[in-house]
Amino acid sequence: MNDTRTRSAGTPGFPINEPTLVAHHLRTERRMAALRDSFPTLRSRFDGQPWDVDEMLEWQHSKYNTSSGSQVATDFVLHVWNYCRFPFDLGRALNVWDTNHREAWMAWARDPWFA
Repeated sequence: MNDTRTRSAGTPGFPINEPTLVAHHLRTERRMAALRDSFPTLRSRFDGQPWDVDEMLEWQHSKYNTSSGSQVATDFVLHVWNYCRFPFDLGRALNVWDTNHREAWMAWARDPWFA
């Protein structure tokens, strides 16, 4: 039997047509950029730029990424991007984040998602 149904990207056993995969990828990139820009220290660095994981990795190790709040926000955004590869310490984050950073995290935590 030839099953031509299409499910969301990543559903095992079902074909994924290219337009669906592209749309999913673009939506994920927009969500990641919006999440990144919700953190004040990251917004001041990346505001309005498209999502680029390589730029986030570069920023994570940059000598200019000096504030603890920015470092932990970077860790969190990368964790959302790939929670298996990038660890995140919420306890540390809550100890170093100011109110605006905590609010950005809480907005995500009300309806959590991962890329």
